Parts: sequence; C-alpha cells; structure tokens
Amino acid sequence: MPPPISVLYCFPRSGGTLLSQCLLCAPATVVLSEVNPAASFLPVEQQASAWFGLITAKEAAALEARTYLEKVTFLARRCAKKKRRLCVRDWVAINFVPGLTPLAPEASGVLEQRLFLRDAGFEVTEAVLLRRSEQVFRSMRRHIPGFQSYPLREFAQHYRGYLRAVADIPRFQLEELTAKPADTLRRICAALRLDFPPRFQSQFHRQEHVTGNNTLPLKPASASATRIESLPTPTTGVKSSPRERALFASLDALAGYATEP
Repeated sequence: MPPPISVLYCFPRSGGTLLSQCLLCAPATVVLSEVNPAASFLPVEQQASAWFGLITAKEAAALEARTYLEKVTFLARRCAKKKRRLCVRDWVAINFVPGLTPLAPEASGVLEQRLFLRDAGFEVTEAVLLRRSEQVFRSMRRHIPGFQSYPLREFAQHYRGYLRAVADIPRFQLEELTAKPADTLRRICAALRLDFPPRFQSQFHRQEHVTGNNTLPLKPASASATRIESLPTPTTGVKSSPRERALFASLDALAGYATEP
C-alpha cells in the first residue's frame, strides 16, 4: 500500500502560492506545485529533482515516460524513506476551466486528483483554500494570459462546479489565512497532517520552489511580499452591477462565506 499523501486544492488566484510557501517552511514537507493527472504546469519529476533533491537527474529521466500515478507513487515512497511527507497542490483548474492550457484543452468537471489517488489505494488527506469569488474572477482576468475577457457567466459556471466538487473537504479562506496566519495555518496543517512550521511568517518569502505569482507575466504585489498582511479592500476600478453582485454572493455562499465583505 502506498504511503499517505496530502492534497491541497486551490482555484487560480486563491492564495495557493502563498500557502505552499508557508507549508514549505517545514523541512519535512515537500509540495509539488500545480500537478494533476490531466497535465502539470511543470513536470512532476522536474520539481522532485531540481527543486527538492528527492531524485537524481537519471531517475527523473526514467520517470519522464511513466504515468502520473507511477510518478506520484514513486515520489511518495521516496519521501517516506527520507522521513518526509508529500503534499500535492492540485492544478485543479484544468479539470474545471476549458481552454486554461493547451496541455489539457478539455475540462472533465471532476476532481481527477482525488479519483486517481483513491483508486490507486492512497490514504488521502485534503484541504481547500478559497477566496471570495469576485476577487478570484477579477484577479484571473487581470493576471492570467488569455483570460482578460473571461466572461462572468462562464466563470460562474466553472467556479460553481469546482465549489460543489470540494464541498465535503475541509475548507479554509485566504482572508482568514492573511488575517490570522498562525492560527489558520495550524488548522490547515492539522487537516493535511503536515508539520506546522512555527517560523513561517519570517521565512515564507524565501521559498522559491513554487509555481504561481513567479510565473505570471504581470506580477501582483503579493509576488514580492515579505510579510503576511490582511487582504486590503479591493480597488479594482470595476463597479459590479446588482446582478453581478448577486451572482458573486451566491458563489460565496456556496463556498461557505457567511456575509458580504
């Protein structure tokens, strides 16, 4: 039976990079960034070799032709042998947003990561990091190439499908992570069964082995942040209509937000 594995689900522009940086402050934790059975932003074996030294270049070359499950199983066992714990930050958007990447132009509409790992016999511990829907939408349009004209109706459809898929998984909010970092990260680590790194607030910005802000052509302010601070009140210059606000409110309610910001 393969070793247990932790899975973190984050929709684009929801704080996945920040959380990954925080988790990586624990020496025993390995976080593979934005990987998925359908496709990975950077190859699994490349991250394992170049970023974390889990495997040699020769082993990475041998893994290149293997299936996603074979790669993850090999790396989970290697982590266990080295007294480390493997966490997968799922590239979940490719399962819910068609056309996100040429690597996976179609979207299955299901959590493929969960299905593949459970079918392979993994004991999976999971957590979801969420953000208010309007800020996810505005940030995707602002920062992700090709999504400057992302229609709100399509976003709502894709995001709603995602929220329904993760409804039974422990959910955490980016707003609470930035407002109460230590308390929230401790609870996330408990859900994922990962070590809590007590000095993460002074070390997170030094963790460079992640994908996200550092791969965007237009880098947000968070890409160079050295402190975790409460999210500011958005000033996007875009005023939502009553109908749009109602749509965002319905998505936020589905995500577990109690009130409007």
